[in-house]
Amino acid sequence: YREVLAAHTPKQRDRQEEVAKNNESSDSTSKDHSQAKSLRAKIFASWLIEHLLCHEDRVLDVAGGKGELSMQLALLGGVACTVVDPVVRKRPKMKQLIKLSKPVPEFRPHAFQAQDAKTRTVAESHSCLVGLHPDEPTEDIVDLAIEHNKSFAV
Repeated sequence: YREVLAAHTPKQRDRQEEVAKNNESSDSTSKDHSQAKSLRAKIFASWLIEHLLCHEDRVLDVAGGKGELSMQLALLGGVACTVVDPVVRKRPKMKQLIKLSKPVPEFRPHAFQAQDAKTRTVAESHSCLVGLHPDEPTEDIVDLAIEHNKSFAV
């Protein structure tokens, strides 16, 4: 490496060293980002439990994917959840919830659309509607929550 740098002009060496430093910091930044991303569900669940939910609440986790938010709500607060997502994904292992006698999330594979009868029925049977990163159904979450006087967070 040093031999290659020595063969270049001082300006080229400085630029190569700058690129190398950026690549190193980029690697640590991406690691930090992936760690922060993995904590999103836990952080949101903690906030929901502290500010919005009580133990008796039944949460509808809209566009919940693999159920990471629902898992955290169950682990941290013993909150029962239903995950609604149009795509059936590999679900997380529930052994920890079962071992700790926490509620196991229910999964329902369908799209969340405010005008859909199935969506309206499932929304009515829950006390709170949440979406960690729901994208398209965000407006439907808010509309149904307001219409049925439910708590919500997106």
